[in-house]
Amino acid sequence: MNDQSLIVAGVDTHKDTHYAAVISVTGEHLSAAQFPTTDAGYRALEGFITCHGALL
Repeated sequence: MNDQSLIVAGVDTHKDTHYAAVISVTGEHLSAAQFPTTDAGYRALEGFITCHGALL
């Protein structure tokens, strides 16, 4: 696995939503999105993070 496929994610949690940001290990902003705190929202959040690379 090369460093370009490694990512770091941060999640700001709230009662009704979670806001996630994904960056590369070199600090490049890759994406950010907000998700509801529902079963479907949690699955979408996980998919959002992992579709950008391997979580470090």
